[in-house]
Amino acid sequence: GGFTAAHPGLNVTMNAPRGYGDLGTRDEDLYITFLPQALAPPDAVHLMDVAFFPVAAPHLTAGRSFNSVSQVLDYPLLHLDGRQDWSSWAGAAGWEGDLPQGGVIFQDIAIMAAAARAGQGVALGDALTSSADLARGELIRLHPHDWPSPRSYWLIEGAKPQSEGRRAFTEWLKAALSA
Repeated sequence: GGFTAAHPGLNVTMNAPRGYGDLGTRDEDLYITFLPQALAPPDAVHLMDVAFFPVAAPHLTAGRSFNSVSQVLDYPLLHLDGRQDWSSWAGAAGWEGDLPQGGVIFQDIAIMAAAARAGQGVALGDALTSSADLARGELIRLHPHDWPSPRSYWLIEGAKPQSEGRRAFTEWLKAALSA
């Protein structure tokens, strides 16, 4: 909303990728993607790193947060793009046991967050994608450990020629993320 308010004459079209790093034919103006640095194109602009932590609807845990990894793992786990996410978080938090089996796997973090808000389980959120839900009290942070993601957000230019809209959005996004 901030960009369209500042630039009312520019049209914005948002497309959701089919998967991480899916840049299609790069025939649009700009792409924001979530990739490991090794897979980012040489001309990509690093936007930000993120770290993941467990979040859940307050009613799922009766508003409690935990210092024990095992207490977090007692709840149904919601996975993003496979089951490695929770294994990585738990291992980094010092867990040495087996992880519970099961839990729904999502391909979209927004849908996974909606499931977490509905109380369907515990998700791994981050400061960027969970901040509004945390501020509204729709999600709570369950454990203090942060797991730094091996992926970062990148801004990648498409094949179209440079435009005023591309320049304006790039400048606005950098300023918004540095604020």
